[in-house]
Amino acid sequence: PGVDLVADRGMESGIQHHRRASTHQRRPTEVLLHGSDAPACDRLRALRKAAVVDGLDGAARPVAWKLLLGVGRCDARRYGALVGRGPCGSGESIEADARRTFRSGGAARVDEARLARVLNALGHELEARRGGPDAARETTRRRSVSSDGAPRPPPPPPRSPGAAATAGPNRSSIAGVLLHALPSELEAFWCLEALVAAKAPTYFTPNLGGAAAGACLVDRCLAVVDPELYARLTPPPPSPRLGTRRRASSSGSSHGAALLGAESSPASRRGARPLEDLFAFPLLASLFACAPPLAEVVVLWDALLALGVHSGVLLCAALCVSLRDEPVSYTHLTLPT
Repeated sequence: PGVDLVADRGMESGIQHHRRASTHQRRPTEVLLHGSDAPACDRLRALRKAAVVDGLDGAARPVAWKLLLGVGRCDARRYGALVGRGPCGSGESIEADARRTFRSGGAARVDEARLARVLNALGHELEARRGGPDAARETTRRRSVSSDGAPRPPPPPPRSPGAAATAGPNRSSIAGVLLHALPSELEAFWCLEALVAAKAPTYFTPNLGGAAAGACLVDRCLAVVDPELYARLTPPPPSPRLGTRRRASSSGSSHGAALLGAESSPASRRGARPLEDLFAFPLLASLFACAPPLAEVVVLWDALLALGVHSGVLLCAALCVSLRDEPVSYTHLTLPT
C-alpha cells in the first residue's frame, strides 16, 4: 500500500519509478540504481558487472532483479484477477509441489499458500497466452456472422514468446526462490512470468528441454576444461554391437539430440551419464535452487540473472571443477561456501 506498483514497462521507466526511494545511507549499488544520470543502457551494463563482481545487497536486490529481468510493470489488478480465478488446470499438482518445496529449509521455508497463489496465477496467465479452454470459450461466444450470412471462423489466438511454455515441474523451486528474495508476492509473480515468457521459456516446457540441452553442454564443457575429471566421471561406453549404427540412424532422436546433434544424445552414446543426468540436469532445471543453502542460491542468482540464464551451463561446469577433489555424490547437492 502506498507504493506505485503500476509503472511503465522498460528499463528507463523502472529506474525512474524506484528513484523516489529514500536516499539515506545508500550503498554503491543503490547509487547506481537511483542516483546516476548516465544513460539507461550504461547503468544496466554497470549493474550487470556489479552483480557479478561485487554481488547485490538485500536492499538493492529486488530492484536490480526486476531491472535485469525487464520487469518495469507490476500490474496488481491483473494479478488479483488471476488469483481470483482460483486453481488452474494443474492446481492439484501445484498444491502437492508447494507442500514439498524447501520442506527442510527451516527458516528459509516459503509459505505454501503464497507459493500456490503465484503458481496458479501463472498457470492461468499461460493458458490465456496459449488460447486455453477459457480463451477458446470466449472466442466461440464472440463468433460473428459475415455479410453473406455464413459463419465467420474465429481468429487464431495471439501468440507470444512464452506461448509454448508451461508451468513445468521445476516451477515450485524457482518460484520459491523469488518469494524468498523479493519483498512482495506481486513482484515474485511478475519476475516469474518474465522468466517463463521471455528469458527462459524452454526451461519451462513439460519435458524441460532447455535444461536437458544445457546438461549436454555441461558435459561437453567439462570434457574441454578438465579432461581428467571428465574421464573420471564418465563411464566407458559399452562395446558396439552389429547393426547398432544402423538402428541408431533409423530410430528417432531424443530432444537433446534434436537441439545438439544426434551424436551427442544419450541414446547414441549408448551409456549412462551421471554427470549429465544426476548432476547438471537438476541444477539447471531448478536454476540451482535444488542445491541448498537458499541464501547462497539467492547470491548465485545475482550473477545468473545478470549474465543470462544460459550462463548456468558455465556455472554448473565451474561448480563441478571446484568439487573435483571431493567425494562424488549426486544425491545431496550443496553449494560450496
